[in-house]
Amino acid sequence: MFRSTSRWALVVLGMGFIAGSAHSAEPPKLPAFVSGVEFRKTWGSEVNARLDGVSLRTVLEKLCTERRIAWVIDRRLDPDQRVVGTPLAAPLSEFLPQLLEPLDADAVVVGST
Repeated sequence: MFRSTSRWALVVLGMGFIAGSAHSAEPPKLPAFVSGVEFRKTWGSEVNARLDGVSLRTVLEKLCTERRIAWVIDRRLDPDQRVVGTPLAAPLSEFLPQLLEPLDADAVVVGST
């Protein structure tokens, strides 16, 4: 019984992928991410935000788009959690760790990958 369930899941995922790719002929364009000196400038730039009750996913997607920084979220962290009590203004390097602290998470900068 377990085997047939796992095969069904593969079929559903495969059908979802095919249906999703039929809607657009061109793949979405990814933003040009900053690196090196530009990354350091962006990492130290000021963030002004009021985020009470917004999902972590929404915050990170907005920051990724506006700041052109790539994010990787640990799979143990639920991106749909709501953030509360965030600072209104701080450099991104301080803002993000403060945002993640109540979620028992932290921001780590990884070198060129």
